[in-house]
Amino acid sequence: MGKRLFTSRPLISVAILVILISAMVIGFILFSPTAQQTGQCSGLCQACYCEGFKLINGVMTCTVNGVPSACIGCVGSCVSVNHCMAAPGQGGCGAYIVWKRHSDCAPTPPPPTPTKQPTPTPTPPPQCRPRTWVEIKEPGADIDHEPPFPLVARQDTTNTGFTVTFNAHGGYAEKRRQEPKQMCRHGGAYPDDCPNDWQWVCVRETLEHYDDPIIQVDMKMDLGEGVRDWIVNVLGSRYYGAHVQEDLPLLLMLYQGGPGLMSWDGSFEYHPYDPGTHTIDLHITTTGTPLTSPQHVTIPYDVPVYLWDATYGLEQP
Repeated sequence: MGKRLFTSRPLISVAILVILISAMVIGFILFSPTAQQTGQCSGLCQACYCEGFKLINGVMTCTVNGVPSACIGCVGSCVSVNHCMAAPGQGGCGAYIVWKRHSDCAPTPPPPTPTKQPTPTPTPPPQCRPRTWVEIKEPGADIDHEPPFPLVARQDTTNTGFTVTFNAHGGYAEKRRQEPKQMCRHGGAYPDDCPNDWQWVCVRETLEHYDDPIIQVDMKMDLGEGVRDWIVNVLGSRYYGAHVQEDLPLLLMLYQGGPGLMSWDGSFEYHPYDPGTHTIDLHITTTGTPLTSPQHVTIPYDVPVYLWDATYGLEQP
């Protein structure tokens, strides 16, 4: 009777477990993530499989198509963060899954925050280019006369003549500057209160101001243009011997004084013997300023003088 060999089931189970563990260790050493390089794919992960194992020289070795081989790469799926799932028959995987690369299942990085493009600074208005200049105000005067219709002296029964009144004022000189400035649309100070809500404003300011007072006022009076010819030719044809009686032009100094005045009031009374327009030129001289030379201004004014003619009534050229 032949002998029968008996193998206990616990021994067989232990042998199978040792084989599987040895295969996994060998696969991890040969085909670890550091030994193979595979790019990350969103939702996919790297795995490796063997079709079987053989005990060669006491080492459990991976086999493919019945011969020793390195494990074959296949594709698994990420089921959660750092958890790769691979199964035989899926993703090109064979019978025995040797390892899965869980690091392929890293969290998807958030998309980069787009860089906000800065708002381009608007160009300042061209009509407000930065500049500095001197602005000069000339002296002036308000001139008037009474009565409104003065008569020649020989017909002026009230002996009124005419009176010219003057109200003169000095000038000034200013050094001024303009430049465009960025200012908040709704109040506040740029840029702290309105970094993105501002506008260009043309700002003008006075850097220096100097009064230019009056130091002298002169007056010249003469008959208007054509009056002399009118007296000799027109009046002379009706009144024998008509001629110009006044000794004109007349030059007068009305004011001259010390440090100067910013306002001067004066008057001049005159009794005319010739009809026609009497022209007055008021000459004003100022002291000048650190920015400007003395100013000389002439202000013209006309006083009409009338002749009462029995035929024509009031008359003057």
